[in-house]
Amino acid sequence: AEAPTALGDGLAQCWFNSVDAPPTLAPAILDGVGFVNVGGDVRAYRLDDGREAWRTPVTSGTPGLGRIVARNGTLVLPATTEALGLDASSGQVLWRFRAPSDGERGPGSVNAGTPALTD
Repeated sequence: AEAPTALGDGLAQCWFNSVDAPPTLAPAILDGVGFVNVGGDVRAYRLDDGREAWRTPVTSGTPGLGRIVARNGTLVLPATTEALGLDASSGQVLWRFRAPSDGERGPGSVNAGTPALTD
């Protein structure tokens, strides 16, 4: 993380991290941690200092076009053929949902947008 930069209007950048590929899903924030999908990895960055807390490879296909959703300690993210649930504190994969095949057209898709979570 680099030093803060003044942005004007009383705002200041607290930290900055360079990544090796552009993020592929809109980020999420939960409990002082920012989550982003970069280059096939889901990465967690502490918002207080910008340090990486953990990184989990997502090897199940290309990330979807939606966004990471964070709720109740779980991250949900769409990939091309499945959705993943990760533990927000450790990055451990909690579950996977593989979209069923739609017959002759090949594997199903969960690449349709933002997951919705309910209690």
